[in-house]
Amino acid sequence: MGEYERELELWTYAEKEKIKAGSDVEKRAAIAEIELNGAVRKAERLADIRAKEALKRNVISCTANGSVILQREGFGEKISGTLPLKIKRAKCYCHIGDVQPAALVLVVEKEAGEEVFLFWNLELVEDRHIRKIFERQGIHFGFGEKKEKEIRRQILQMARSMAKTCELPEEHGWYKIEDTWLYAFPEDITWREVWELC
Repeated sequence: MGEYERELELWTYAEKEKIKAGSDVEKRAAIAEIELNGAVRKAERLADIRAKEALKRNVISCTANGSVILQREGFGEKISGTLPLKIKRAKCYCHIGDVQPAALVLVVEKEAGEEVFLFWNLELVEDRHIRKIFERQGIHFGFGEKKEKEIRRQILQMARSMAKTCELPEEHGWYKIEDTWLYAFPEDITWREVWELC
């Protein structure tokens, strides 16, 4: 039981003791009023706690070496820590001629030093898809489900904002951009290969 609950309980007890000397009707009315006041105080306290929680926010940032920093801001204090991954590269890919990027490839280094690739179809950035991609590569942060979801979404947004966009040919072989002919070698990545991984 918290300090506030104990204080409320003592106040309620004291008020009930004051009215023990009165008649039954007066006692019941006074007890009902005390319980109502106690419920109102409790509701106000919960609303205050929820308002303070809403002011707290998590901010994700990336250092020059790719470390992902989680900062918790609220009430003038900052708490920060490093997440167990480093961002190595982030690239958005689109098919030649498309304006909007359609795929995001994020290369991250996990805590054990293992490099993994995360592929997103940018048309499917719902929370369940984001979770599925992180979990498929074994990337977890050790928080509850709600906070994990928030952190994953912020990492995706950060990666998308720092990613360079690259146009890819449909498949290997010759292709034309404007009036220039280029060749996609077998070791070059193509749009079809990226799209299959998303």
